[in-house]
Amino acid sequence: MDLSFSKKIKQLGSLFSTIAIIIISITLISFVYFRMYFIVEKSCLSELKNVSERIGNSFSSDIQYQSLFLQDYADVIIANKLENKNQIINFMKNFKFSSNTYDVNIMLPDGTIVCRGGKTLKISDDTYYLRHSTQGENFSPIKPSFTETIVSIDHYYPVSIDGKVVCILFCEIDLDFLANEGIQPIYGGNADYIIFNPQTREMYVNTYSRLTGNLYAFLTRLIYPKNMVDEIIAESEKLQVFSSEVHSLGEKLYFYSAPLNVENFSICVFGKKTVIFQDLYIFRTTALKFIVIMCVVFSVYLIFMIKTTRERINISIMEERVKKAESEAKYKTVFLSSMSHDIRTPMNAIVGYINLAILNTSDEIRMKQYLSKSLAASNHLLSLINEILDISRIESGKNQT
Repeated sequence: MDLSFSKKIKQLGSLFSTIAIIIISITLISFVYFRMYFIVEKSCLSELKNVSERIGNSFSSDIQYQSLFLQDYADVIIANKLENKNQIINFMKNFKFSSNTYDVNIMLPDGTIVCRGGKTLKISDDTYYLRHSTQGENFSPIKPSFTETIVSIDHYYPVSIDGKVVCILFCEIDLDFLANEGIQPIYGGNADYIIFNPQTREMYVNTYSRLTGNLYAFLTRLIYPKNMVDEIIAESEKLQVFSSEVHSLGEKLYFYSAPLNVENFSICVFGKKTVIFQDLYIFRTTALKFIVIMCVVFSVYLIFMIKTTRERINISIMEERVKKAESEAKYKTVFLSSMSHDIRTPMNAIVGYINLAILNTSDEIRMKQYLSKSLAASNHLLSLINEILDISRIESGKNQT
């Protein structure tokens, strides 16, 4: 016979406890994993913000530095009060410029450009005016529009001639200066950024190249789908923090834009998601390895506990059967000892009455009495033997109903 239900539950108690501990452990591990996942993700975003602020602050400090020395970086002087052309020419002859990077030129309303040293150059209204002089006369053409150039109209410095303010110096943000002093690689050179002004379309990128043109065109070459470009530009023009996941050449990029503390500039950091969230990917890979190892350990331990519990149950069943067999043997011994007396009594009666019948053959009445009693004892003995045989058949499983 098998174990009773209560004993089975008792034997399975350790197995149930093990399963409960494993379930609780898996729950705690899952909670810790997701908690740490969000913490590491937040840390990656915080690092992204810090990188943007660091680059942005460097850029802003350079802009502010140049704003203090506009006359050193001025490149074109626009005359707004023309009283005497010769007076301006004489002024330019004696004009001292502290930086040798650029020459300063005055463009008069009639199209005359007065170079430093007093030389003049005549251009028509529909001709591109010239800038970035290296020798005072050799110029490169550029459209006469402040929004199409890199000239910021907010950066100016008044110039006085004979005590009168007759012209204004417009300052150019010097890209070479920024590239040498402020621009730095980020994320080990595996991510990029641009500093741009959506209004003037002025842009700087960390490859030290200047793009004077369409911000939309630049982002369109970088980002797919195109509707994301409209959203990015729209959010950037609001001068607020904006982040999004975009696609570029079949890869996932993470795009982060934040305003700077100078003019209307914003900084945009973009790179592969595996680069921006490198710590998150490392954590996830490590955590998954740990979870796999723990699952293997739990599985092995659970299999061991199941096997051990099964062996304990089998051992308990065998012990119960041994105890039962011992008990049955004991009861059989007691039964046989008691039955030996019951069998011996009718046997003695039979033998005694038969002897008496033999001794009294002459007395027919007594002999019949002795034989009758002997027959009764024989029948009683036969019933006892039949009972013993029936019990034996029941134990051997051969009982017939």
